[in-house]
Amino acid sequence: MVDAYVGKGLRRLDATSVGQLADQWHAAIAEKTRAKPLPWYAEEKLKSGAYSSLLGCRFAPMAAGAPSASGDSCLFYIRPRRWLYGFPYAHAEQFNNHPALLSTHADAFGTVKATLKRGTWADGDLFLLMTDALAHFFIAHPAFRKRLTDPELDQAGFARLIEAVRAEKLCRNDDVTLVRICPSAGAADRGGLA
Repeated sequence: MVDAYVGKGLRRLDATSVGQLADQWHAAIAEKTRAKPLPWYAEEKLKSGAYSSLLGCRFAPMAAGAPSASGDSCLFYIRPRRWLYGFPYAHAEQFNNHPALLSTHADAFGTVKATLKRGTWADGDLFLLMTDALAHFFIAHPAFRKRLTDPELDQAGFARLIEAVRAEKLCRNDDVTLVRICPSAGAADRGGLA
């Protein structure tokens, strides 16, 4: 899915596009297991399918950032000293235990619900991509936002923060991922991010 979004220019997250990618995935699995079949438990897992959220964002120099999402991973757009928006969720109440995820199962294609938002960014803006548990925590507990946006926050500090807020039952004990994106007009002109 990520390869299709990044490398092949997947432009739409709809049932047809996801269905075509799932068909390609199933064909690749069949080819890889033709000579050596999977063990029974792997076959069972394959039948149950795989589910995932996908959040992608394309940046152009000082122009429209066009994030698209399916599922409950979030992108937060922050201008210094001002939170502009969260995407696709901006309120803690929007999270639930049954998000519309992308699936390798044909019968789940109808649940693909992609959202798209366009906007502009400026030098100094910050984008934070977060998986659902961390995104919910970030929205629900504004007092911790400064710590999560601190440019000095390293991996060890992040791990300590997550351990502490989980111990206080403020953040669900689920996987947490934080990706910081600090676009720069000069870097975008060179085809990269700063």
